[in-house]
Amino acid sequence: MTLTDCIFEAELAGGVHLWDASHLMPRYEPKRKQRQEIGIDRLFFHHSGALGRAGLAGALASARYVVRKRRFPGPAYTFWLPAEDLRDKSGALCVLRLNDDAERSWHTGGDANDRGVAAVFQGNTTSKPLTHSHVECAEALIPWCVNRYSLTLPEGVSWHSRATIDGAPRNKKACPGKHAEAWLKSRIRSHLPT
Repeated sequence: MTLTDCIFEAELAGGVHLWDASHLMPRYEPKRKQRQEIGIDRLFFHHSGALGRAGLAGALASARYVVRKRRFPGPAYTFWLPAEDLRDKSGALCVLRLNDDAERSWHTGGDANDRGVAAVFQGNTTSKPLTHSHVECAEALIPWCVNRYSLTLPEGVSWHSRATIDGAPRNKKACPGKHAEAWLKSRIRSHLPT
């Protein structure tokens, strides 16, 4: 499978596009659950931990692992931010959608899975700094999600290491990694009203 098997969804910002790959992802039907899109009020950030393969192959491998080995209902994340530049035919960087908004994915835990969508930085952002692709894609995705889901800043953007305040049963200290967490804190602070 390649990017040509995905469906163009949106221009997130100039030079960054969202491509829907959700129809290509594996599913474990007995655990699938739908939810109301209107209740989405958080964007949770994670890192995948392992770098894995580039492009769509990396996202697919991550989804296969959690579905086959851990019996997740589908991919853990709604949005995949590739570590390496993934570009479409127009030259735009690509973010991949792995789940529909109505798909309740297992990303953060508990109520956080009901109320949020998840974006993941591919790789380990504790051991490695964010890449060009990570930063450009996240810079485009955050305002798009704020608009799409009517998120309120700063609480509308969160991450796994602080998820208990958003309804998760526990925080995962190492996620989304120290470099991603520092970048997110800086990014959110810069977009707060003065």
